Amino acid sequence: MSAGWIASGEPNLDEFAAATGHPVATQCALNVMAMGGNAVDAAVSAAFALFVLMPDACGLGGDTFALVSTQESTIAFNGSGRVPRNWHGDVPSEGAELASVPGAVAALQDMHSRFGNLAWAELLSPAISLARDGISVSSTLSQALSGSRVALLQRAPDWHLTRWVDNQTPIVTQPQLAETLVTLATFGARAFYEGDLAHAIIEAARSDGSLLEIDDLREHETPIELPHVTTIGDWTIESQPPVSQAALVAFALSAVEGNEKVNVPR
Repeated sequence: MSAGWIASGEPNLDEFAAATGHPVATQCALNVMAMGGNAVDAAVSAAFALFVLMPDACGLGGDTFALVSTQESTIAFNGSGRVPRNWHGDVPSEGAELASVPGAVAALQDMHSRFGNLAWAELLSPAISLARDGISVSSTLSQALSGSRVALLQRAPDWHLTRWVDNQTPIVTQPQLAETLVTLATFGARAFYEGDLAHAIIEAARSDGSLLEIDDLREHETPIELPHVTTIGDWTIESQPPVSQAALVAFALSAVEGNEKVNVPR
């Protein structure tokens, strides 16, 4: 991480706090807020850092679901994409044919465009540094890579993390990912869905059996909706509406409270 993103002193947790799946990503979020960014800025920066730090759990090719609350209202961002237009209905057990349109990048920029304070490129800077300068491979990531060694060698032999499985160096860099992040920082999220980068994504995906086409990416938009709302006693529970499974939490809470009148989303 570049020196400009290392916070001086301890963050003031009376003013803000953050929680993510990795301590470095959490620090990114805290640094953003210490620099004057808001919660959305922090979430965007941390998300892109996680794409570098935890590729076994998330990445640019995934989805993002987010509830953003202001004093006036709560808005649900559904950062999941549709299945390919040529989808035939058969569901394989693994492989690129399972892939739908990745919605994470578009959703994160839509969140930032609507609510962010700091510059988009500034928020991606920590992730770019992490990918370019290298990360320490956690025990969880190490187990995931080692357990997937055969599949990785078959499908992604040139990926830097694939080569790490045999070399196991203390630090692993991801220069191709850094280059992609620089493109997104420079040209915005649409570069992921249109242009040279989008065509490269489709070419790579289709070579592994994906049904995705360039028009699937080009036509992607983030649904922005109101949350699903359930009232339990004196509490109002807001959750992500379908297609997310978050409403199941409201159903479970209602069952615990013995609430027979559950507002089932359609």
